[in-house]
Amino acid sequence: MARVTAVGLTGAGRVRSRNEDCLGLSEWVRQRPMVTPIQLSMEVREPSLFVVADGMGGHAHGDAASLMAVTRLMGKSQTLTDEDSVIAAIKDVNDAVFDLMKANVAFRGMGTTLAGITILSDKIIGFNIGDSRVYRFNHNYLQLLSADDTNSFLHTSTEERTGVNSHSLMQSIGGASERTDIFPHSWSRPLNSPERFLLCTDGLTD
Repeated sequence: MARVTAVGLTGAGRVRSRNEDCLGLSEWVRQRPMVTPIQLSMEVREPSLFVVADGMGGHAHGDAASLMAVTRLMGKSQTLTDEDSVIAAIKDVNDAVFDLMKANVAFRGMGTTLAGITILSDKIIGFNIGDSRVYRFNHNYLQLLSADDTNSFLHTSTEERTGVNSHSLMQSIGGASERTDIFPHSWSRPLNSPERFLLCTDGLTD
């Protein structure tokens, strides 16, 4: 039986007054800024979900969007047994965000990225939408497993890729005035031991 040790840390950073990020470790969800990391250790007896979300800065209630996405996905963690079920769950989260925006004008435009892994007894399923990332620590370097949904592929030089438009999202959960179909990225791989993964928002990668 696989055993997982997870360490999580989140904070508002130096730019914004409130934390737009949210993280979930198994059944533990946290958005309030933290001074020290939390560490959890558990045996994987059923699908175990680990996820990060980054509410989109400048949009209304980005913090509410990231918390809603993590909480709703956590509620479906026991159904995440293959890539199809993961993709379906993320699309359900997207629908729920748009339903809230339709019901309450104060939440119009709210949006978030999402990235994570779910661990089963024999495999790992990874996923993302937006520019939050999943890395695998492999032979002393970080191997990027997720795919950024940004317009950086349009740029050809380092200066352009790091410019003001380099993080314009091509898709996200919510984040639009009208309901939008999404196409989350996913992958799966056999569960090997030991393995290390890093889940992070662009607050770290930047």
